[in-house]
Amino acid sequence: MMPACLCLQAPDSSYEMTNFIYGISLHDELEWLVKSGLTPLQALQSATLNPARYLEREQELGTVEKGKLADLVILDKNPLEDIRNTTSISAVILDGKLMEKQTLDRAVQTYPVIKVADMKDETLSGSSAKTSSIIMNAAKPFSSPI
Repeated sequence: MMPACLCLQAPDSSYEMTNFIYGISLHDELEWLVKSGLTPLQALQSATLNPARYLEREQELGTVEKGKLADLVILDKNPLEDIRNTTSISAVILDGKLMEKQTLDRAVQTYPVIKVADMKDETLSGSSAKTSSIIMNAAKPFSSPI
């Protein structure tokens, strides 16, 4: 059970974290919170109400009420039944303007997912060696000449 004084926030903090994308990673974070023992409602509050409380902006953010800023998603499925339903987005209201799924799909350009395991390293004498070594090399710290 979560203590009453503990206020969790879903960070959606992909800064310097590979394989995380702002906004989209929030769905994963909500699922992790539920897997860690929070209820779906508590997980959703960690991304909505709790940040508004932390920022001391509850009068304008955090809940859906008349007079508050209208930035929210409209879902096809109930996230209280399954937190993964947060991905069933049918529309977004941004700055009080409705953006339906068709509009969202046109506005957001997506790219195919490329799995590292499927890539081949052509620099190794034309061999078809997997590029796990490239990932290891990419993880080395960057040293700046400055």
